[in-house]
Amino acid sequence: MAVQSSRLHAKPISRSKQQSAVASAAYRAGEKLEDKRVGETFDYTRKQSVEATRIMAPAPAPDWVLDRATLWNTVEATEKRKDAQLAREVQVAIPDELPKDVREKLVWDFCHDNFVSMGMIVDVAIHGPTKENPRNWHWHGMLTMRTIGPDGFGLKERSWNENQHVERWKRNWETACNAALEQIGSSTRVDMRSIEDRHAEQLRFAAEATNWIDRMRFEIEAARLDYTARPNLPLYPLSERSRGP
Repeated sequence: MAVQSSRLHAKPISRSKQQSAVASAAYRAGEKLEDKRVGETFDYTRKQSVEATRIMAPAPAPDWVLDRATLWNTVEATEKRKDAQLAREVQVAIPDELPKDVREKLVWDFCHDNFVSMGMIVDVAIHGPTKENPRNWHWHGMLTMRTIGPDGFGLKERSWNENQHVERWKRNWETACNAALEQIGSSTRVDMRSIEDRHAEQLRFAAEATNWIDRMRFEIEAARLDYTARPNLPLYPLSERSRGP
């Protein structure tokens, strides 16, 4: 069985970093959107790697949240602070073996079960590989940070910032990916742990092995995981290159 490293990374989109929620959404969706707060239009319609996009929202949300321009301009208008956190973004690698229909269902179901079910709105964009990075299937999710009801946004939900949620999302993504890979008959499995943790595990297995064949197998795998990547080469699928707002 082949084991493939994956990653789920979460970070805030914040004015303190000179970021715009509207610009970020336009870039990830490959669209042209105007940020009405600053009077600037961001046009990323030439972006070629966007496979699919979708905005998903909990039941109490009004219909206007499903319009990308309205959603993120409303977020910008709601946040008054100069250093306001506007949204949270997750960036997630997708196993490149998955076909289009399985890949998209995997992402939509995960976003519903892990974000929408908590009360968040999530703006999702699935990105395909580029010529420079031909195995780099991944998706971006922009998450709102305030509660939402029929009348619009309410207070910020501070509990959504807790690190335990990111760890849970990682575990759930690993489980969902491996179920999808099993569904298509692939022997590959995803492991969300760090390279360092996997290397240490193989060394432990080698030390505990009761025969030399198993010990050698674990030591070879540990050696494979014990390397320093050359900075000028992309890692497949350990990382993704994300440029833009």
